[in-house]
Amino acid sequence: MIVVILLAITALVFFLNGGGSAEKTNSSNPEPAYRSNKWEVNLELGNKNPYGLYVFQELLIAHGKFSEFNDYTDYTLLDSICELDSSLYMYLGMDFTFTKEETERLLEGVARGNELFLSVQKPPKHLFEYLFKDSPLTFQPEDSVLLHTTDGQYPMYYIYQSDTLTDLWNMFKPQLLADSIKKHTTAFGHPLYIEIPHGEGSIFVHLNPVIFTNFQLLRDAGKAYFKSFVKTLDHPKIQYLSFAKYEPFKVEPDMTPEAPQESLLSELFKYPPFRWAFIMAIFGLLLYFFFRSKREKPIIPAFEKSKNSGYAYADTLAGIYFQGNHSGKILRLMKRNFYDAVYKKFYIDLAGRKSSKPIVALANKSGVEQEKIEHLLKLLETNFSISDDFVSKAYLLQRDFYFRSGIWNEREKVKLDEQYTIIYRSKSQGVSLIISGILLIMFGFMLLSSTIGWGVLLWPLGIFTLALGGRIMGYPIIKMNKREIIYQPLIGKPRNVRMNDVTTVTRDGDLLRFNIHKGAALTINLQNIGKEYRQNLTDLKTIINAK
Repeated sequence: MIVVILLAITALVFFLNGGGSAEKTNSSNPEPAYRSNKWEVNLELGNKNPYGLYVFQELLIAHGKFSEFNDYTDYTLLDSICELDSSLYMYLGMDFTFTKEETERLLEGVARGNELFLSVQKPPKHLFEYLFKDSPLTFQPEDSVLLHTTDGQYPMYYIYQSDTLTDLWNMFKPQLLADSIKKHTTAFGHPLYIEIPHGEGSIFVHLNPVIFTNFQLLRDAGKAYFKSFVKTLDHPKIQYLSFAKYEPFKVEPDMTPEAPQESLLSELFKYPPFRWAFIMAIFGLLLYFFFRSKREKPIIPAFEKSKNSGYAYADTLAGIYFQGNHSGKILRLMKRNFYDAVYKKFYIDLAGRKSSKPIVALANKSGVEQEKIEHLLKLLETNFSISDDFVSKAYLLQRDFYFRSGIWNEREKVKLDEQYTIIYRSKSQGVSLIISGILLIMFGFMLLSSTIGWGVLLWPLGIFTLALGGRIMGYPIIKMNKREIIYQPLIGKPRNVRMNDVTTVTRDGDLLRFNIHKGAALTINLQNIGKEYRQNLTDLKTIINAK
């Protein structure tokens, strides 16, 4: 038993110690696993984390091509640095925070024969405005990139927690680059590392500084690319501009003792009568709450029925529709609902976007093409006057996106298919009948006041006319969906017609005739339909006849 226990313990120790090898690979990352628990981006010299520049600095120092490597953290030395000769100004980071004046001063040093190497994630605003007329940048979302130079090809990966993830690889648009610009490195058919002549010197701009971080340069492909990259630089003295990184100013707390502040009560408490009066008032208030705090009668909350917020939402939409400029208001409401739905489902804020990255992320998460998302956003974010047909097209695209992205499921699709389109009668006819009924009743009173007895006959006629006008205003003439049409006459029972039973739809003037298979035709006078609903019936005629 003791031998078996010892063997089991030995096997367990061997398994635990041998299970995690530094050379272990996975299917998504062909490179050895880079072990670290600090994967935040911090492009600083001396940083040994995966996204640090420790290896980059050590390789430059160890390389025999460079005789000096000076790291500057004091921005007041910029003028002195720009006066040096045979220097390579260098900076790698997330952003380049030089002001316009500082950028111009740095370019003066380059024009005197020095070189500037810059590799930042965010484009340097003042430098790019000086070098390019239009923004020359583009990007490609991939989990890896293949760099091409005159020396060979080098695969690079965006790695996080020993796994490869999709990242946006920035590149230059070749058609926006001048002929004098050299392309040292390309990716996806676009330049990624370029050299721009400036005076007697050169400006080197390398996109995607993640290529020079620790976990890349420790790979064989990263080391090989570093050797190819060093060949493009000439000057032996490296002046590294660490102060180009934005550092928030730390405000030291003020340690000077504050003068004691005396309140108004402290002044009043100097007088004994006021002090005792104040104490008695507080004591009396406490006694009042102590004796009156007991509840004399239990409070029974009133029962309130739960409200159907769906009807309120529909009423709100109806109110917006029947106001002036209803199309623009409904489009703005659709845009706001689209932003909320995308944020709740995919945690992407489209309302506050400043670039196309949220759209690219939404296309990746939802599975909908980026072009269709951009087209939908272009329709929803329209600011000029629009028509009802424009809103209808935007709604169909928005609905298609909801179903394809999974925001709406098949159950929601069934509900939408069963939802009825409501068509009302002409409001002008209803208003005319209501006014006529009121006038008939008033005229009947006038006749009775003049001792004319038959005026009482006008009362039921006026009430009937008033009720008829109210029915026109309050009840729809047609309710229809994909399955059926429900026709509601002013007097009588509604008639249900299945869509599959409608063979053709013909029109004779204002009369729209629905021919029913093995049944009486349904005829509707378009003069009785509100003008805003006539187009719906015309579209229905086109759809049915096209079957």
